[in-house]
Amino acid sequence: MNKIESNSKPHNWTPEEEEILKELYPTTTVSDLMKILNINSRHSIHRRIKRLGLSKRQTVKKDGYLSIYTLARRLSVLAKKVFEWIEEEGLPYISRNQGYKNDTIYIKKKDFWEWAENHRNLVYFYRIEPNSIGEEPDWVDEARKKDQEEVEALPVLKRWEEEEEEILTRFYGEIPVYQIERKLDRRGVIGKIEREKLGKGAEFKGYFTANQLSKTLNVDSHTVINWVNKYDLPHKRKILRYERKYILIEPPLFWKWAEQNKELINFSKIERRALLPEPDWLEEERRKDYFSIPKKQNKPWSPEQDRELWHLRYKKGLMLKDIAKTLDRSYNAVQRRLKRLKEKQEEKLQNQ
Repeated sequence: MNKIESNSKPHNWTPEEEEILKELYPTTTVSDLMKILNINSRHSIHRRIKRLGLSKRQTVKKDGYLSIYTLARRLSVLAKKVFEWIEEEGLPYISRNQGYKNDTIYIKKKDFWEWAENHRNLVYFYRIEPNSIGEEPDWVDEARKKDQEEVEALPVLKRWEEEEEEILTRFYGEIPVYQIERKLDRRGVIGKIEREKLGKGAEFKGYFTANQLSKTLNVDSHTVINWVNKYDLPHKRKILRYERKYILIEPPLFWKWAEQNKELINFSKIERRALLPEPDWLEEERRKDYFSIPKKQNKPWSPEQDRELWHLRYKKGLMLKDIAKTLDRSYNAVQRRLKRLKEKQEEKLQNQ
């Protein structure tokens, strides 16, 4: 395997270059720093950053910022909800490159409270621990008490009317459960959902969740999600709990997709009558896979095979299914091994 970057002569840093590095590092990528400082070695910059103790995250924290994920945890909502506020409700934010592929989004604590004052209907203040998002404005304590009173005032054991059950059936899966509770002016909706078994993907209008489908097919759940994201497996996304969206797959549409993507699936792993209705062609594919799937699936990879795999993929540019045939491995085994090799390369670069 070729080395990604050859060993070069260490760069002799001047005090002026170090000052430029300190000033620009919080908001500048390493690639841009290489151009600005006219330094060809990425590792030299990384080593100097470590020696100077520079940290982008510490810089934004000192300025009173929280990452979108930290803010979501302290608000007791999903990060996706905060993304929606940014995109649809104008929540102020900044983005900073942290040395990885994607920028990290930060929200200033002061900016959040100013935005929240004008969007009180979107935030559950009673869920926020006091002073967990910096110093709170005076109006927050009153908003927290008001929210708590509204929650406590909602009836819990009220008998379900036919009209209420119709509303639940109509909106369940389309909007978060807490919004259904507001429409019905009652708590305990999640209990009703669990008693009626509406929350189970296999029983929700004939769908399987991605996790349930993976267990039925005897594959990892990430494999099913990969089919959804990269290979257009037909699906729907429904909110089956308070805010979390579930990926739901309908068996007939899965089999139709599977017929067009047979190279991705080992049909011999699927138990008979586990996913009804089964298509006519399934039994033949199950038999074919049983005798033709490589027997090396669970055997370890040698360094020679790793080098050959890397060469076939990144030097010759072969597709994964062609590499699988060449190496007498399964498609998924080749995919997983390439991912691990990439991770090892990234770890090696960071250590250097």
